[in-house]
Amino acid sequence: MKKIEADYFITRHSKPGKGVEDSPGLSEEGVEMAKGRAKAIVELIRNSKSGSVILFGGVTSAERTRSTMDLYASETEKILTEESADVSFLKAEEIKALANESGYSSAAKDLVSKINLMPEQKVVIELPLFLKEFSMEKYLYEEDGVTVKQGWEELLAKHGKNYSEAVKDWLSDPLLSKSVNPEEMARGCMEGMRRLADFAQRFLPDRPITIGFVGHSFLIDVLLTYVANAGKVTTEGFEKLGGDIVNETELATIKFDESGNSHLEYRGMDFALNLQPADSA
Repeated sequence: MKKIEADYFITRHSKPGKGVEDSPGLSEEGVEMAKGRAKAIVELIRNSKSGSVILFGGVTSAERTRSTMDLYASETEKILTEESADVSFLKAEEIKALANESGYSSAAKDLVSKINLMPEQKVVIELPLFLKEFSMEKYLYEEDGVTVKQGWEELLAKHGKNYSEAVKDWLSDPLLSKSVNPEEMARGCMEGMRRLADFAQRFLPDRPITIGFVGHSFLIDVLLTYVANAGKVTTEGFEKLGGDIVNETELATIKFDESGNSHLEYRGMDFALNLQPADSA
């Protein structure tokens, strides 16, 4: 695999619910939570390098993840526009309209040309894309995508809403970990992140890139454990992160230095290790 050349921020979706027409899958409280989290994302943009491209990118099949990402994008634009910050925004509806008019390939070239006219300016692109690697169906369901795997259903029934204890039980159960493999899930998420980074770098090879993802508990928990625990997903590794599942809209960042070492910042902690694949792999 190639060297990772992007930084990432990851959150769990906001508080779910019904009744908010503009944000399907979220409750009114969830809308406000997402707007509040956008303030932290604004800080990431402020602290990014000159000329950075920030892609509001990866979501899952669940509406609540896309609605959360949409709120991050709209609230970020609102805050930075009010500050008259030197940041340009390419909105999802603008990109869609351009693609409908001239086709995706032509639209991509036009957007790249537009971005390249602003070499020193930061650019935020709202382009939420479905990632199967971040979606629960890929790992927790049978091939029909509807039936929950039996061992997983029994785990959740055993622990009810205590998902943190469910994760610890899962990671310490060899049989369940074989059926629902946490390291496979973590590597899948990493591959989805790399795939989206490859997509962005193909069009913008000379710009610093940061990509945002919105996903689900369990998947994010094992992903962050994998990064913090030298590529191993264990109960002990999960405890390093505090032993509790990721909260709604809780933010983690993964950045890579020039040596290929990853730096996970999460809950006030910084975990540094080398997760880069060897060039010959």
